Amino acid sequence: RYINETFAESNSSMRQYEEVKQALVSGCDAECGSWYALYLEDAVNAGVVSEDDIDIASKRLWSKTIELGALDYNPPPFYTTYGADKIDSPEHRSLALNAAEQGIVLLKNGGNILPLSDAKKRIALIGPHANATQDLISIYRGENLIVDSQSPYQQFVAYAQDEITYALGCDYLCNTTDGFDNAVATARDADVAIVFLGLHPLHCWDETNGGAACEDEGFDRNTIDLPQNQTLL
Repeated sequence: RYINETFAESNSSMRQYEEVKQALVSGCDAECGSWYALYLEDAVNAGVVSEDDIDIASKRLWSKTIELGALDYNPPPFYTTYGADKIDSPEHRSLALNAAEQGIVLLKNGGNILPLSDAKKRIALIGPHANATQDLISIYRGENLIVDSQSPYQQFVAYAQDEITYALGCDYLCNTTDGFDNAVATARDADVAIVFLGLHPLHCWDETNGGAACEDEGFDRNTIDLPQNQTLL
């Protein structure tokens, strides 16, 4: 994908062959776009890419394919029989939880507010991700209906012993501040306000419905800033 989008405007065939070689010898054994299909054979014929380079990449690619059983159809690969008992097992959930906990980064703890005390309190959940479900699991996820009852707000209400309130504030695009007054009032009525901001992986193709607040395969952003008025929220 990197090769395709970065050098699509190049009119130099030799430049394209060199970039194909750079990707191949750097370990990109399979390219999801069309660049290899368009230029790899010509790059070999032009002497830019060697057959040895192709052999090395092919050996790695097909070795893993065979090891995974992807070519075994009689009987079918063992994982085609997997059900929820294997895919959504307690062990898998524990591993996913552990990975999520290790992936959390605390950038600042002003006034040592964390960890929160065990005393009962009023907690306000604010922002476009506060009650999000599907938007939190990105793409390439298959069908996942479990998360529809797993938003931060739903889980706070289900498990916390505190008084929980919620205000959207704005959607992901956050191109209006119309909901800010309600969000501010909700936060002021609470002892603690937790604001859930960020991007989403859906509708990247549609700038009107979310492209500016999206990051996805083929939709890289050129900034790490939050969309529009989210920071203000």
